[in-house]
Amino acid sequence: MSRRDEKSAAKAFKKSNADWRRLVVFAEGRSDYAHLGPVVERLIDHHDIPISYLTGEADDPVLDGDHPNLAAYNIGSGSVRNVLLRDLRAKMLLTTTPDFDTFAVKRSLHDVHYVYLFHAVVSTHMVYRPGAFDAFDTVLCVGPHHAREIRAAEERGGGRRRRLVKHGYGRVDALAAEAATQVPEPGVVVVAGSWGENAFMETPVGRTILERLLAADYEVIVRLHPMTKRRLPELAFELSRDYGGDGRLRVETDMRDRSSLLRSSVLISDWSGAAFDYALGMTRPVISIDTPAKVNNPHWADLGIDPIERQLRPQIGRVIDPAGLEALVPALDDLQASVADWKAALTERRDATIYNVGHSAEAAATWLAAAVR
Repeated sequence: MSRRDEKSAAKAFKKSNADWRRLVVFAEGRSDYAHLGPVVERLIDHHDIPISYLTGEADDPVLDGDHPNLAAYNIGSGSVRNVLLRDLRAKMLLTTTPDFDTFAVKRSLHDVHYVYLFHAVVSTHMVYRPGAFDAFDTVLCVGPHHAREIRAAEERGGGRRRRLVKHGYGRVDALAAEAATQVPEPGVVVVAGSWGENAFMETPVGRTILERLLAADYEVIVRLHPMTKRRLPELAFELSRDYGGDGRLRVETDMRDRSSLLRSSVLISDWSGAAFDYALGMTRPVISIDTPAKVNNPHWADLGIDPIERQLRPQIGRVIDPAGLEALVPALDDLQASVADWKAALTERRDATIYNVGHSAEAAATWLAAAVR
């Protein structure tokens, strides 16, 4: 079942019977499925749980599915969505969208249990806004760092205690499974930064990096963050035009396609969560360009916990000052030559950082299935 017209979709969802509203999944758009999908598929295939999937994009591929346990509806990103969610009548809502009740998307006026699923390994208290998870009743944690941070924030702020579930991280699981079947190709490097005014692909630093890599005869694949595409809609075309003439640079905008990651042996990033996905999932090293950190909570240090991304960056590869990019290619050459040596260290780091490695989808699905029955 699928509905693409927003008003028709909202009406059809509201008319669905209570069994289809035991577990509702809300996705802002198609990119959310990379994180929600493994849990959704486990629930509908192995636990026989019917799910109503509310998406904000009319071209979300989930709308084309025909699984008997999945009903997908396009509710858009405007007033139809906002009104529907505010009047939502469901037992539980699962989402990977933080900041519920902060902006246009609000908790329901009715009694609904809200569950948050992370879409990155990164900390809760530096990258996210203050109170980003306050509206949730249950949080599916990637690893022990999330549990420590959330409990510390609750104690410091005097807020209610949320239920914390040991989930893990589906993207790392997927990358690990795929990487095990493919040997990386020497000379192939992926560039994937964060988004925002300090993200290197949104500044001249990004172009300098590309020019140095191409001059050193590397094949370069640029994966632009979805938010960078929104902020700078012409950037993909401009990079392809300026650097893609001889075929050694390609710009990717579909984050669902992981083939370039599998081919590469090193990733170049900044503070993006993609760096930790790559290093911990594929157990291959990362060069982190030391741009200013992405900080959405200026008071993050008050919690007294060093964010996981600050801890991990020097452990997963090399950190390079953007003012010293002459060190980039030598560092890349060195990492390319020692990829095999990084595997054991990164595997050990992954297992210490993330819950339920290889089994995160089932861990979350088991808890959700029991909670909605």
